[in-house]
Order: sequence, then structure tokens, then C-alpha cells
Amino acid sequence: MFKPGDILFAKLRPYLDKAAIAESEGICSTDILVLTPGEHIDNWYFAFLAHHPFVLNHAISTTTGVNHPRTSWRALSVGLIPLPPIPEQRAIAHVLRTVQRAKEATERVIAALKELKKSLMKHLFTYGPVPLDQADQVPLKETEIGPVPEHWEVVRLGEVANVKGGKRLPKGHKFSEKPTPYPYIRVVDFRNGTINKANLKFLTPEDYQLLKRYTISSKDVYISIAGTIGLVGVVPPDLDGANLTENAAKIVLNDKRLDQLFLVYALSSERGQEQIHQRAAKTSQPKLALTRIRQIPIPLPPILEHREIARILMTVDRKIEAEENRKRALEGLFKSLLHHLMTAKVRMPKAFISRFEEVHHG
Repeated sequence: MFKPGDILFAKLRPYLDKAAIAESEGICSTDILVLTPGEHIDNWYFAFLAHHPFVLNHAISTTTGVNHPRTSWRALSVGLIPLPPIPEQRAIAHVLRTVQRAKEATERVIAALKELKKSLMKHLFTYGPVPLDQADQVPLKETEIGPVPEHWEVVRLGEVANVKGGKRLPKGHKFSEKPTPYPYIRVVDFRNGTINKANLKFLTPEDYQLLKRYTISSKDVYISIAGTIGLVGVVPPDLDGANLTENAAKIVLNDKRLDQLFLVYALSSERGQEQIHQRAAKTSQPKLALTRIRQIPIPLPPILEHREIARILMTVDRKIEAEENRKRALEGLFKSLLHHLMTAKVRMPKAFISRFEEVHHG
């Protein structure tokens, strides 16, 4: 059983970095330890301490069991923790909670922006780039991808683009152990319509000579075709000419009526994803054949309209990206403060700490 103010500490790997303060009475599973702070420790300080290596590393090192490794109160109870005076504990917890609240507020903004983008895409791909209060004035026609404005075309992707596959690393060959001029893009690198460069692989010069025909341009659109189906996006200019995995294809635009970013948004829309997944082979390892990609129907509004649609959605995407960068910065700040404040590498001014001398426990 637990009561308000108790710390709920997950003792099962991989959730050992999870701890929360109970807001009400209740009963928890045996995978959670209930820690009741004593009179010499603030509960918020205690909750944040559970995220620090003082506790976390000790918890990990004392796990037992193979299938479900877990720690125990007996193992944790002998670990050492830093215990400054109560006012300083409260001051540390206050600072960490302030950063935590800012991160949570940013997460809410991101969630709201993603909902806005979803609604915008539904509106834009049904009525075009017109204000909401004018949508009922747009004449529509029914098509195989749903209602679209009467003056829009619906074409097969193969009519306005070529589709080409990537290539796997030859059997028995390995990626280069250090960066080379030959980056190799995998599906795991596809992120938010672009490429996450954190874990890029690189080809050796010898393997590049074998695979040099299977590259992607920054003017193309990528689409994942095996395992995870339907991730679409573009590669940044600094990865122009990178090699592409066999689990993805590149869509090479060959019609000036089609804008690259519009195609990305059209394929990532709810309608676009439905068309993609309808054509994927339903097996234990889903696959999307290149010939079926060419058969995907897409809307084709006049060029000025679909560039405006792309511009509107790109504006929202940039705002989402800015908020996600802010969230990452706050996460980094939290970790840094957690480390420096808990180890006393950074001490807060005595005048600031004195503000917490009269604060009641909890």
C-alpha cells in the first residue's frame, strides 16, 4: 500500500529510472517499491534522487534474475546517498521541478502542434489552401483517394516520378569503422521527414565502388519499403549522393507539375498512408514492391496551390522542430543540474536556500 507523498520506485529493468510521488492512497504491484521519506529527507528531493546514478547505478548493479532482472529494497537500502540539510534539499527539488515543468509544458505544445498539423493536412488535402470558413464554397469531386477540389487531378505516382530501389551491403562485408566520404542511409536513420545523422554508417571505398549506382539525391523523396512501411522524407543537402539501403526506395521526380515537399506531405497524410499500406504485402516481414509504389494515386493540384500547401505544413513542422529542440535542451539541462546539484559541484546561494527553511515537508 502507498499513501500521498510516498515515492513509487520501479524495481524491474529496464524501468529502474522511473520514480514518482504518489498523489493519493492506493495499492501497487510487486514490481514497484514504496519508499516513505523520513523526517530528514524531502519527498521531492528523494524522487529526483532516484534518477541519479547514486541510486540508479546501485539499483542496476544489484538486479537479480535473468528473464526479469529486478532490484530489491534489501539491496537498495545499503546504498549511500547525499543528504544535504532539508532547506537545501527543498531548494534543489524546486530548481529541478521548475525545469521539469517547463519540459512538460513544451511536450504539451508539441502534442497540440501535431494535432494541429493532422487537422490541417485533412483540410488541405480535401479543400485545398482555403480558409476554414470558405471550405463549403469549394466544389468537390469523389476520387479513389476521397473527395478533392474539382479542378485537381489525381494521378499515379509512376506518371510523374521514377521509383528506384536501394542496395544492401554485400554479404560478409562490414561498414567502415570510421567516417568516410560515403555515408550509407538506413531506415533507422529516417526521422521526422529527414535524416537523423547521430548513428550514420559509412561504406569503405571498395564497397562504394560496388554500390555507387544506388544513391539518393537531395531532390528525391525516400520511402521505407520493408519492415517499417511508409516512412517518407528527403535527405539534407550535405547527404546528397549518399547510398541508400535496400529497405527503402527513392522517388525521383520527373514532372515540373509536382513539388518535392508536397509529395512528402501527400504520402505522409492519412490518405497517402492508407494507399501505401494497402499495397504492402501482408507477411511476417511487410514489403512494398517498387511496381506497387508506382501505382499509388496522389492528388495533383495546380503548382501554386500545392506549393502553398507545402509552405503551410512546413511552417508547422518548423515550429514542431523548434519545440522539440527546446525539449531536448531542457532534458539536457535537467540532467546537468541533477548531476551538479546532487554532487554539490554547484551550490545555490544561501539567500536562495533560506527561502525554503519554512516550507513544510512534502
